[in-house]
Amino acid sequence: MKILWKFVFLALLGISAVRARAEDEFLYFPITGNEEVTCGFCGYYYRSGACHGATDIDTTNGATEIYAAAAGEVVRVVKSAVYCRDDPFGTHVVLEHSNDYRTIYAHLLPGSTAVEVGDNVEAGQFLGIGDTTGCAWGSHLHFEVRDSDGNRVDPYDGSAEQQAMCLPTLSTEECGENSLWVSCPPEPYDAALAADADRDGFTVAQGDCDDSNRDVYPDAPERCDGIDNNCSGRADENFIILGTPCSAGIGECQAGGVWQCNSTRDDVSCSAVPLDPPEAIDIFGDGLDNNCNGETDEFEGDCPPGMALIPSIEVCIDRYEASRPPGMRWPGYGVAETAVPQSVAGAMPWNLTTWAGHVAACVRAGKHLCRASEWLLACRGVEGRTYPYGDEFDFNACREFSPIETGSYPRCVTPEGVFDLSGNMFETMLNDLSGAESNMAWGSGGGGTYSGGGDPYYSSCMDPFVLDPEEEPGCLNEIPETYPDTDVPTCRTVATNDGFRCCWSP
Repeated sequence: MKILWKFVFLALLGISAVRARAEDEFLYFPITGNEEVTCGFCGYYYRSGACHGATDIDTTNGATEIYAAAAGEVVRVVKSAVYCRDDPFGTHVVLEHSNDYRTIYAHLLPGSTAVEVGDNVEAGQFLGIGDTTGCAWGSHLHFEVRDSDGNRVDPYDGSAEQQAMCLPTLSTEECGENSLWVSCPPEPYDAALAADADRDGFTVAQGDCDDSNRDVYPDAPERCDGIDNNCSGRADENFIILGTPCSAGIGECQAGGVWQCNSTRDDVSCSAVPLDPPEAIDIFGDGLDNNCNGETDEFEGDCPPGMALIPSIEVCIDRYEASRPPGMRWPGYGVAETAVPQSVAGAMPWNLTTWAGHVAACVRAGKHLCRASEWLLACRGVEGRTYPYGDEFDFNACREFSPIETGSYPRCVTPEGVFDLSGNMFETMLNDLSGAESNMAWGSGGGGTYSGGGDPYYSSCMDPFVLDPEEEPGCLNEIPETYPDTDVPTCRTVATNDGFRCCWSP
């Protein structure tokens, strides 16, 4: 009667007393060494009193390696369960074998599992590290075996006495006539026959050409790393352009190199580093792609050297006030100018020339004297700035007194990089403003020093003054002349602080 009640109790708990057939002997011990069996199949756990349907094997916490008891397919992997509430088995692996039996390896160290669902493993293949995860007290492997019907079975097929209680000091269990172990007492799989030193799931016998590298095994993803990852006999065979010439950058920025493995080792990249563009914008007419945008001599905001694009129109303006080339000076009254004006930083501005002389000088440079509308747009910008550098007057931003070398005041610049539109030289221009009575214009404070100096109004981007040809008849002459009895020139623009700058359009 006592035996009958025990059978009913086991059945109610869902733990079968089904015996395995002798021909099902297929298991090897899942741990190497002298680890003890601490709790036998169907023993009562000493705290909860629950029936135990597995074999507990003592492990060293976080150190004991667990191996597959038989070859099979991985059907479940829980990699990071820590507490009982996460999963009663904690971190664990489940294998399904060719006879439809399943083995469960529970209470493993989180992150130690070495297999994935769908992997085919060999007997003795490393699965993970023993620990105390899940519903476990003390480090041990919960080794559970289930038959093809899902019933828990005792791999030892031990006696009723051994199934009745947990025996913490029990070092072995006896094998019954229906034991599932290949040998009794059970032994681990012969490591020499199933060597997998790098734990990648492949042995040397299975074609692993480097059992010391876990990334190397048959049919492994081939990486760009100089290693034969897939054991094909060739390294990097998927990257056929490796080591061949390549280039990076376009136009004047192009540089040469070779194809090499990229930083993630999953593809190739060119070792060449593009050069910095020699010019921020393309130089029109030189036949080169100066700004490295793939187009040559296009006008899309590019200007000749020393010039900047005026916002919203296809016109370029000299970045700096015109200056004579090095070594050339004003030739004197009554002598024609032959110099070609330049737009460079650090040069004294061009002076002592008439308005007509300014027009002619820009023509010699292949440009035109800036129109008033162009000059004002360059100074004000599309947003309508009060000063070339912004809306608030800054006394120290620009040269407010006598002229100085161009570009000497780094804050006296527009966002487009045009210097000295306020301060330094007064600048002449072509008057194209509506209702203009004269073609001659003269930029007052905006673009020139003022006798009082530092005046916010005369330093602003104000409309230019119009020169009256009747009052300034000498301005229409290219060569400056003087009044008969004085050294005062007949043109207002022939002065030490009167200059100009040129504009250009394609």
